[in-house]
Amino acid sequence: MAKEKILVVEDEIIIAMDIRQRLESLSYQVVGPASCGAEALELVESEHLDLVLMDIMLAGGMDGITLAKEIKKRQNIPVIFMSAYSDEKTLQRSKDVDPYGYIIKPYSSRELRVVIELGLNKFKQNPLSHRDDINNTRNRIANVLVAALAEKDYTLAEHTRKTVELCYKVAARLGLREEQVANLALLAQVHDLGKLGIPDNILFKPGPLTSDEWRIMQQHSEAGYRIAVQSSDLLPVASLILKHHERWDGTGYPWRLKGKEIPVECRILSVVDAYGAMTRERPYRKTMNKDDALSELVKYAGTQFDPEVVEVFLAII
Repeated sequence: MAKEKILVVEDEIIIAMDIRQRLESLSYQVVGPASCGAEALELVESEHLDLVLMDIMLAGGMDGITLAKEIKKRQNIPVIFMSAYSDEKTLQRSKDVDPYGYIIKPYSSRELRVVIELGLNKFKQNPLSHRDDINNTRNRIANVLVAALAEKDYTLAEHTRKTVELCYKVAARLGLREEQVANLALLAQVHDLGKLGIPDNILFKPGPLTSDEWRIMQQHSEAGYRIAVQSSDLLPVASLILKHHERWDGTGYPWRLKGKEIPVECRILSVVDAYGAMTRERPYRKTMNKDDALSELVKYAGTQFDPEVVEVFLAII
């Protein structure tokens, strides 16, 4: 089945051809690249496009933001911006045309695919959909994100499945509302979305991270939040993604929330994900057995973890 047709608008030919090659390797149909606004508008009129991927800074008389406004006058096509410029003024101008995504250069093919799929799903979404349709859309998006993350880590898919299953069990014992349970299940699948942008040499480093490397690693919560807020389907868990590394004693990040200031979904995920991480095969440390992993949870209950959640987890595992 043919993938969506994407117009690339980029005035630097080497970069344009690199983007084309990446998109084709991801099985998208590629139109262009167009090097200026006028050329892009001709292709918008002559081609049946599903999405436009464009640089903000373009040669000629119109930049990408102006071009996006012109495209909206002619066709109802989602636009995703690419740029090496992420200053507040540029971001604010780009918001005026309501883009369906924003990619900061340099980026990986994984990030490119995720932002495109989120943009396409947002564009196709029917706001009058029934709950089942919304949940199905959420599941499709989650599957795309898990697949992209799994390209970095082949053990992730099974870990994610087990994490979701255990989160459901803990949530049932704690009596979470239906909406909280649904958000927890989605959070369990996409909480590490921001790791798509973390270099592999940091993500899979066999030894301890340096202070600079650790600061980069910690940015994944905020990076995941920024991606999630671009999709109305992920928006309910965007703030949960941001807070999923907060700790019970207030020493987590990025906001140093403490105790029940931390959403219950994040407190549950923290315990379940930690157990899964300790008992999962990793390239940079030995796998713990079940008893040792549970002992670690007990040891850090009241500091890293919510003691009540740890108690419930011990009862269901």
